[in-house]
Amino acid sequence: MTEIIQEIFANILTWNMLLMVCIGVIIGLTVGAIPGMTGSMAIALALPFTFFLPLYEGLALLVGIYKGSLFGGSISAISFGTPGTPAATLDVLDGYPLTKKGKSNKALQTALYSSFFADVGSDLVLLFVVGPLAALVFLFGSREMLALMVLALVLIIIFVRENPLKGLLAVSLGVFLSMIGQDQFTLVPRFTFDYMPLRSGISLFPFLIGLFAFSEILVQGIKAFRIKVGTVVETDEDDLSRKGGENLTFKELLSTYKGIIIGWLSGTFIGALPGPGSAMAAYTSYALTKRVSSAPEEYGKGSLEGLAAAEAGNSATCGSTFIPLFAFGIPGSLLAALFMSAFMLQGITPGPATFVHQPAMLYTIITLIIFANIFNVGFGRVLIPVYSYLAYLPKKILVPFLGMFAVIGAYAFNNSLFDVFIMGVAGFLGYWLRAYRYPLPPILIGFIVAPLIEDNLRRALSMSGGDVGYLFGSPLAITLYALCALFVVLLLMGGGRKKVEKVKEGEVDEVADELIQNQSEEGKN
Repeated sequence: MTEIIQEIFANILTWNMLLMVCIGVIIGLTVGAIPGMTGSMAIALALPFTFFLPLYEGLALLVGIYKGSLFGGSISAISFGTPGTPAATLDVLDGYPLTKKGKSNKALQTALYSSFFADVGSDLVLLFVVGPLAALVFLFGSREMLALMVLALVLIIIFVRENPLKGLLAVSLGVFLSMIGQDQFTLVPRFTFDYMPLRSGISLFPFLIGLFAFSEILVQGIKAFRIKVGTVVETDEDDLSRKGGENLTFKELLSTYKGIIIGWLSGTFIGALPGPGSAMAAYTSYALTKRVSSAPEEYGKGSLEGLAAAEAGNSATCGSTFIPLFAFGIPGSLLAALFMSAFMLQGITPGPATFVHQPAMLYTIITLIIFANIFNVGFGRVLIPVYSYLAYLPKKILVPFLGMFAVIGAYAFNNSLFDVFIMGVAGFLGYWLRAYRYPLPPILIGFIVAPLIEDNLRRALSMSGGDVGYLFGSPLAITLYALCALFVVLLLMGGGRKKVEKVKEGEVDEVADELIQNQSEEGKN
């Protein structure tokens, strides 16, 4: 154990590692603070470039981007009432009223510190929980792992943002696309239409860049060339946002402890579930904290506690979202799927086996996730005044610049123009799916998990001599399939619930947007 700890700190405490974390945090803060741009897009664009970096340095860059984008999204939400990321939508409810009162410094610092404490708490849960969970996985055989992955897909479908049917179609599309290419067991081509480049299948990274980054670039580009730059923010609100006011006092920070603690607990739990996402965690934390608050009437009018609850719930998903990935090898969220792609790029398959064969590597990454919080809070505190103005960055310049990075990243992985073509097709597919409000994360998760399901299914059938009944011959497998059936029944029974009782990610955005609109109308009156 002492040797492992020494190796962990020897891996992290190098100038190259510190530099990559710093660069990643700055990129994440910058991208998160620009309305419409997300940390997921930045990570997708950065993924191909990590191929040319050592393992830890590449992951340090991605972790820095992830950490920075968590807080970066709240900057424009608080300063201008325009969320930088979907998870920061609820920050508008109390953060923007504080800005209009000339207290933007208090609001931004409250969001920063609540994000830091909840994030660190979630990362510590990851550190102490993932090992014991991974040890339990050694009780799983091929049929049990198959049942576990099916359960994960069912949960992802249930918690999808629009409706479960669209989630099912999205997962099915990802599974189908993963089947294109040469069968890994029989070497028979599948869905290639005798087109030679497709025999090797659809490359993960061009597909990933196109589906998430290039589709978002298309969305923002269309908006940029249809809407005049600078019309998002009104002049009088801009003047108010520049008056930061006094800094947050230690007493005021202590007064938000309920929001931070509830946000940490609820966000950590929700983040560990496959599917719900950070927006649902922020909404749940905000609603729970308001119920126990001593001043619920201040919520929506500039409550520091409400702002802390929303930001803590959002940030607390950071560490726990890696629990299914590190313990079971299953990406339960978009961010986990992106990081799993980074591992696969380096030839590593995360999961319980890494605890046996590469424990130092896995705990180095977990320690890095915790360590990056220090840089995030440091740079965030210093650069708040600078990033408050990024909402004015002209999209007509930014969008072509990001598009160039997408093309370079897709080409650089295999030096293949066909990969650029795949990226473009995936980008337009992602744009079309966004237009019809289909969720994109289930597609990527289905694309990654489907080969693992196929592998375990074939192994189980090979062990049983083709006996399908063997798949249901384990008490643990039966329990997992029973949970799948239970969740499906509960979903069908709850299909007619009222809108206010739903807390799926897409509906969080709708409810929050409605509250923000009402708040804006009250401000004008």
